[in-house]
Amino acid sequence: MGARIRARLLQVFTRQTAEQEEEWLAQVFLPPARWPYWQREDESLLVVGESGSGRTALARMFLSGTPSQGAPSPFKVLWEPAPPARTAYATAWEVLGAQLLREGVKALLSYLARHGHWTATRPQWFDTALYQLVHGVLPEPVQMHLWPLVRQGEGDASALQDILLGEQEVPVEHVTFAEGAAYLVTLVQVLGFSAVWVVMDIPSEETEFGLGLLEAWANTLRFMDVPGLVFKCLVPRHIFERLSHTVGVLRRRLPPEALRWTGEDMQALVEKRLAWATEGRWTRLQDVVADDAFLEWLRDYGRGHPRAWLGLMAPFIQARVEREQPLGPEDWLRLARAFPPPLYVDEAQRRVYAGAREISLAGEETWKLLRYLYRRGGQICSREEIYFQGLLGMARVPSPDDPDYEAPALWRARLDTLLYRLRKDIEPDPRKPVYLETVRGQGIRLRHTATALGLRRQPLDLGFVRRG
Repeated sequence: MGARIRARLLQVFTRQTAEQEEEWLAQVFLPPARWPYWQREDESLLVVGESGSGRTALARMFLSGTPSQGAPSPFKVLWEPAPPARTAYATAWEVLGAQLLREGVKALLSYLARHGHWTATRPQWFDTALYQLVHGVLPEPVQMHLWPLVRQGEGDASALQDILLGEQEVPVEHVTFAEGAAYLVTLVQVLGFSAVWVVMDIPSEETEFGLGLLEAWANTLRFMDVPGLVFKCLVPRHIFERLSHTVGVLRRRLPPEALRWTGEDMQALVEKRLAWATEGRWTRLQDVVADDAFLEWLRDYGRGHPRAWLGLMAPFIQARVEREQPLGPEDWLRLARAFPPPLYVDEAQRRVYAGAREISLAGEETWKLLRYLYRRGGQICSREEIYFQGLLGMARVPSPDDPDYEAPALWRARLDTLLYRLRKDIEPDPRKPVYLETVRGQGIRLRHTATALGLRRQPLDLGFVRRG
């Protein structure tokens, strides 16, 4: 296997965010079952998915793909609602309207600077409409936006300069959102586009102020009333809970669509990446691991989440490129023990995950032990510390002279029973634990946790981390 194919294999299974995959995302993209419907050019929608479900990849494909063969393409604008840098606006509606128009105008200027065909085919009124839109929307001098386009040297920006920096007989007036959006849609339709798609990829870590802006957007039907202005919004599930009672959702102006994947979808996603990276040499999961039990392990811990599957596959890909033949049962089981799915504890929701698989705990006391060990981030904790601080909630381990002190003979058996139950809950094989490790003579530590591995505190943020 050549160095280039080896490098591509490692890239497609270790770069697990769409931003990192930009250059080759279209080659490995697996469209969801509802993708043809979501690409309807006149249909606004909210695509709702968990962390790691592929929302950002969908956003990139909305921006780069075409809706259907033979049909005109929409003009695409990426919009990320943000807190305003200044407070000149009276309402959230005005903040959002000004932001959206500004991003639309910037995208239009960039397109016009890179494509010169429009200069010979534009109608007479085009120049005046463009002048009014740009000067009425952009708060900064227009030169600030034109000069970078001129310096890029792509296409012909001279016509833009002549139109926007020249004198116009009609004075510039403030442009309302309805006027500006109508101008924008009309101008892009003159250029041959069917509509304006506003693509919104909402991050999971949205601030409270940002959530308020999103609610204001989804509650304002004036955004959805502009003919030819279509919203493709991708939101995390926990944020959709805030939007589910807004006017746009309740009146089906922003119909929600669930982003779901089956185990078969995930297998197809992995195999598509394998085929592209190896130029057709590996096309099946069995080319990596020749054991059907491996697929069941992936389905159990990856569920329907692309990022989870890619994170689980990464160490096996790295091992496979070092050998001539696929990994056998003993090989992959050994790797699965060395690189188990990261353990994540969501304290706010009181939920526990191994990879994308949710784990149920036996009771309140095992939850307290797991939470304490998880907070310790892989550090070894003595049994005294686990009992007094983790289980009883004390600030420190009491000394024999303290009134709260209990001799080990009084609590040791109870703690051992709780640790046994915890192992039964979280371990793939309690007889050979990979998470809850006993360090002889020192204590207990919880290994392979999201916090210890430096992963973001989300259950499906499973970026491959080399652990040894």
